[in-house]
Amino acid sequence: MASKAEELLADLTAVHVVMDPQHEGLRDYAKLNLNTVTMTEIQHALADYDRRAALMHTAQVACEALRDDGYPVLPVREVPSAALADLQVNADTIHAALGQFASSEAVGMTLKSGAKEPKRG
Repeated sequence: MASKAEELLADLTAVHVVMDPQHEGLRDYAKLNLNTVTMTEIQHALADYDRRAALMHTAQVACEALRDDGYPVLPVREVPSAALADLQVNADTIHAALGQFASSEAVGMTLKSGAKEPKRG
């Protein structure tokens, strides 16, 4: 089963297949002798494509790093037995202390039935 990182990598690749020729075509347009209004529109479109391509590259690098790091699994960390014993003692005392607290909402909640109101028709 593919991880979410691998799925995103596949999606980014599919988007590149469509976007790359469009981006190249805009760069080709920018080299032509176009009127000022048209050239301004091409430059704005190129800026949009440049920004998106940079974001997609950043996402691709991050997803590859996550995949290579074993995403989504983060293995259980092995520690020396003394450290595990220390963690367990602290977990036990935290659990014991937690038993000394309760939600005031749950403790103070009471239900009372009042007089029935007649139905209005």
